[in-house]
Amino acid sequence: YDPQVIRWRLASPSRSSQLRELAELRAAVEPSAAALAAAGASPETRASLVGLAQAMAGVAEDDIQGFIAADLAFHRGLLSASGNGMFAQLSEVTEELLVARRDLPLMPDHVDADAVQRHVEVATAIAEGRQEDAARCVRVIVDAAQREVEQLLEGGRHCALGGRPGV
Repeated sequence: YDPQVIRWRLASPSRSSQLRELAELRAAVEPSAAALAAAGASPETRASLVGLAQAMAGVAEDDIQGFIAADLAFHRGLLSASGNGMFAQLSEVTEELLVARRDLPLMPDHVDADAVQRHVEVATAIAEGRQEDAARCVRVIVDAAQREVEQLLEGGRHCALGGRPGV
């Protein structure tokens, strides 16, 4: 899973299969990572995730680049908080999907408050040790993102959830 190879494939005619594979990988891994984090993350790690979600919530409505940076940090922190070294190693790979969504016509002009709230819900569930809720909340995020990828692959430029990104 070399990020450079992934970027190369995203710029090639095989972009569709690469986007689909990345979305599927993220959908398979992140809910499990959230449940593991809720079960076993240290209090410091839980607080860090809450802080990352709060940082995302503090991004100005028109600062899409700031939102993307906060989103990348949150998902990197989530995979690391799982305590599973293999999941943590996948952070660079799953980040390529998030970056590709930025570079393709899938991001709105303004930060979506619903997307931010979903991330806060994930962090809160993890902080409170609610494994099933943490996994479910992440599933909502990755499922929305996966639908957006599928819409892109089908030739649509409109994001799932009424034009808002699932990130």
